[in-house]
Amino acid sequence: MMCYRGYIAKIDFDEDEQTLHIEVVNLKDVITFEETCVEDLRKAFIDSMEDCLQFSKECGEKPEKIFSGNFIVRINPDLH
Repeated sequence: MMCYRGYIAKIDFDEDEQTLHIEVVNLKDVITFEETCVEDLRKAFIDSMEDCLQFSKECGEKPEKIFSGNFIVRINPDLH
């Protein structure tokens, strides 16, 4: 996995194609790409996230909130 500014990317290796495939997993938007070396993959990940954040800013929108992975349940204190 790679992390950048709270965004998490899952990395898969395709042995047949000899490529690294990355997918940002904690967003609703789909961001994926491939590279052949780790340095290029890291740079592409950072560049893609910066482009995504810049696009949101230019559109006057707040960046998509990062999924935290937490599941909050509120229950009656007596039940707790």
